[in-house]
Amino acid sequence: PKRLALGPLKLFKDGSLGGRTAAMRKEYQDDPGNRGVECITKEEMDEFCRLADAAGIQVVTHVIGDRAIEDVIESYEKVLHDGKNPLRHALIHCQITDREMMERIAGDDILICYQPIFLDYDMHVVTDRCGEELSSTSYAFGTAKKLGIHVSYGTDSPVEDCNPFPNLYSAVTRRDQKGWPEGGFFPEERVDIEDAVDAYTIGSAYNEFAEDFKGRLKPGYLADMAVLDTDIFTCRPEEIRTILPVMTIVDGADPWGKREERRPPAASKKYRRHILCSARDVPPYLVYIKGTEKRNVKNAKKMKKDVDIWQNIWYSNTRPKRPGQTSERNPRVSERNQKEI
Repeated sequence: PKRLALGPLKLFKDGSLGGRTAAMRKEYQDDPGNRGVECITKEEMDEFCRLADAAGIQVVTHVIGDRAIEDVIESYEKVLHDGKNPLRHALIHCQITDREMMERIAGDDILICYQPIFLDYDMHVVTDRCGEELSSTSYAFGTAKKLGIHVSYGTDSPVEDCNPFPNLYSAVTRRDQKGWPEGGFFPEERVDIEDAVDAYTIGSAYNEFAEDFKGRLKPGYLADMAVLDTDIFTCRPEEIRTILPVMTIVDGADPWGKREERRPPAASKKYRRHILCSARDVPPYLVYIKGTEKRNVKNAKKMKKDVDIWQNIWYSNTRPKRPGQTSERNPRVSERNQKEI
């Protein structure tokens, strides 16, 4: 399969909730008179959709406010074929919704590209901006699953960090990175880890018309996978956000090179592999590996060196130091390795 392909037409309908520029049906409760901004008119949106449909091109549109979502749905409906969506037009973000809108999306078979990590900030402001009732039906990950909507997850990097694990944590717990609120923000919209992983893998593959060769570990599919330091399917939900990768495999090959000194210790024959699920593309994330031998101090020091080499590749060296940090790189990795030693 091609590594480079023509993707969809990306459009922007409105702004952001944080900046109060998301296009809303009603004015912001904490900013009377403001209903957000419209980046593209209905007429322009209709014309873009018509041209894309004639060319056989998928359209994906940034929509956050309920007015923006409603307008884009109307534009998409004008280019459906016998009520179906063969080009898989999609809504990116699709944050502020009510139940009727979600049912309409499901009926039109429109895709949603969610970024659950947005909840980390938005849960602290959405009720003030949109009210309790509308907030309770927004960021509707659980409802989308129940209605059978095709959903994919992403982080919206570089707006958010590309690390997928805090993103998965947000979908599963609906808590911020400090664990607030204890029961989750409108917890009925939580999803389980299996559904969250599916959104990252086969859901994302479907979004890019690649579900026949990506998103699963099965014959005829790409050998895209990653090795994690923790079993993502059995760990406690609050541990998901601190999971780290130790190896990436893309189409059956190690993209970081085959030099032994650049491989993490998990590549050793002394470790058995527990393959749980494939991932959608570069970098994929969802394979767990567990060591089987008790490491002595010498082995532990070797492991620390290897993991430090690996995380030097994976993480940016420009992250600011935290109190007590002994490494220029990710302090969580260093602290974990020191405990193992």
